[in-house]
Amino acid sequence: MKIISLAQALLRKNSWFVAAFQVLLTLTALMLAWFLRFEFTLPDRRLLFSAALLLIAIRLAMIAHFGLLHGWWRYTGLSDVLDVVKSVVSGSLIFACVMRYFLHVASFPRSIYVLEPLLTAGLLVGVRMFPACWQNQSAKTSHLLQEYY
Repeated sequence: MKIISLAQALLRKNSWFVAAFQVLLTLTALMLAWFLRFEFTLPDRRLLFSAALLLIAIRLAMIAHFGLLHGWWRYTGLSDVLDVVKSVVSGSLIFACVMRYFLHVASFPRSIYVLEPLLTAGLLVGVRMFPACWQNQSAKTSHLLQEYY
């Protein structure tokens, strides 16, 4: 319980922490997509990590553009979920266009363009919905315990 309280306090007060956490989730999604694509190996690490820097910059810009740097995840609703989806889709389109047409990187796996946004959206939505679900579940449990005893 203390860990959750600490996390909630950090998320409420520090947008830099929220941004760093979302960067970490994006990097996690990219790494997981890479591992899934290449059967849990890390070929072409230079391409992966250089693309990661670009992806994180674009993803963070889109997250900020859609107003997702706030830390009130306990009050997340459908509008936040839609904003996450919009930021991930637009960021992924920008990333793919920059990689393919501006930087001319043809060796970046096309499957990563699909896997990474799915994983990123799942992680970003999941961490936003978890506190609300946790609070809702603990309130139901508390209510049931009061009725039982």
